[in-house]
Amino acid sequence: MALTRIYTFQPHQQLGPNILNPELATESSSVTPPDLRLHTLEARDNITLDVIFQDPASSGPEIRSAVASALTNTRSQLALRHINYDELRTALTPQVGRKEVALLFDSRQMRDSYGDEAARAVLPLIDRRGNHSLLSGDLIWPDLNEVLKALDREAVLWDRPKILIPHQIYVIYLTNLSESNFFKLTSGVIGNPGAFGYVDCTYSGATKNMLATCLGSKYVKLAGKFVTSHVDDALPDVNQNTPGWPLEDLGYSVYSINGLHFDLFLRYKIESSLSSFAFNDGHFALAAVAGIWRDPRSVPLHLDPSKLEYLSKEKSGSLIRADLAGLTAEQIAQSIQEKLSSSYIYNLVWNSEKDYSNFAAMIEFPNNGRVTRLRAALKYENEQLGLVTLFG
Repeated sequence: MALTRIYTFQPHQQLGPNILNPELATESSSVTPPDLRLHTLEARDNITLDVIFQDPASSGPEIRSAVASALTNTRSQLALRHINYDELRTALTPQVGRKEVALLFDSRQMRDSYGDEAARAVLPLIDRRGNHSLLSGDLIWPDLNEVLKALDREAVLWDRPKILIPHQIYVIYLTNLSESNFFKLTSGVIGNPGAFGYVDCTYSGATKNMLATCLGSKYVKLAGKFVTSHVDDALPDVNQNTPGWPLEDLGYSVYSINGLHFDLFLRYKIESSLSSFAFNDGHFALAAVAGIWRDPRSVPLHLDPSKLEYLSKEKSGSLIRADLAGLTAEQIAQSIQEKLSSSYIYNLVWNSEKDYSNFAAMIEFPNNGRVTRLRAALKYENEQLGLVTLFG
C-alpha cells in the first residue's frame, strides 16, 4: 500500500481554501479565527494543501487562514462526538519520556485478512486508559537487504521467518507508551500467529525511517474512544469504523470524522531523518503558524544570552544530558539548528492579537553512547527562530 494519499476531489468541489471548511464558502476567505492551537499538520504524506495552493510561496497568510478555519471545522466535528481536540495532543505528537513500538508480523503465516488477525492480537494488550495513535501497513521498501540489515541491528526477534519480500512484513505501530505499556505489548504479542518480533522506535533508526514512508494512521485513541475517518460526503453525525478493527467487541466506542480533516490534523507523523522525505511539510507548518512560506529548517536560530542564563539555572539537567552544558549561546543554537534538519514541528500556536508564533520540535542528542530526547520550544520573530526553552 502506498502511504501518500492523493485526495480525490468531487467534480462539484472548487479547488480553493474553502474546500477545507465548507461552512465558510460564502464568507470572505480572508476571515481568520483569532488564534491557532494545532497539535500537528500533516502535509508530508498528504498533498491536499499542495493541490489547493498552486502558488504557495505567495500564499502564506491564505494558508494560515485556511488551516485555522479547517481546524475549527475539525474541532466542531470532534465536539459533536463529545471528543475534545485539545485532549488528543499526547496521541498526535512525540512525547518526552514515552516510547513508540513497531510490532512485526509475518503475513505469510496468517490468514488472508492478516491485518484483522494482527489487530485482534494487539488490541487486548493496549492500556484502556491511554492515548495513542495506531498506525499499520505492509513494510514497503525497495531493497530487501536494507530491511533485513536494519532488523538485524534494531529488532528484537523471537522467531526468524524467511522474509522473501519486504511487504511480507506487516506492522502495527503505537505511540505514547509508558514503559509498562511497552512491556505488556511486546511480551503479550508473543505466540500469536505471525508475530515474530518488534522494534523499539522511540529513537531514530533505519527501521523507523522506512516505516515513516509506508505506514498510515488507522485510529487515534483517547482512553475508551477510537477516532478514525469516513468518506467526506457522509452525513454530519455518521460514525463509521472504516478500518474495520474489532473495537466494539472489546467494549470501545468508535467515532469518525471526514477523511480530509482526519488526514490533515489527526494523522501521526513518524519522525524520519530522511531530509528529502518531508517535501513541503515544514513549509506548510510554518505558513500555518507564522503566515510565511519558508522551510523552518533554513531559518536562522538565535539563543539570547539571557535565555542561556535561564537554561543554565532552570534546565541544567537537560543541558548536561544533551552534552550542551558549558557551550556558548552560539554553539548551542548551532547544535539545535543542525538537529532541526531531521525534525518536524509540532504544537503550533499563533495568536493574532499578541502576534506571536510558537512551535516545538523533538530533538535527539547523542551523548556517551546514549541518546537524550528533548523538546525544543521555539518562536518565530523578526525572520529568525528564538529558543524559548528545552525540556525533557
